Amino acid sequence: MGWLGQWIRKMNMASRLRKAHSMQNRMMPRQRRFSFLTMYPPRKVPPPPAGTTM
Repeated sequence: MGWLGQWIRKMNMASRLRKAHSMQNRMMPRQRRFSFLTMYPPRKVPPPPAGTTM
């Protein structure tokens, strides 16, 4: 049972890590897209009409 138990434990850890990683990957792109937009706002935006900004 010695190394077989270790191997099973190792495989469980690997599957748990893979699951957590895929969850993060699913959640990340939205945040990345948002931060990308805040870092590089679109260039061709006309300036706001005078008197509307604070």
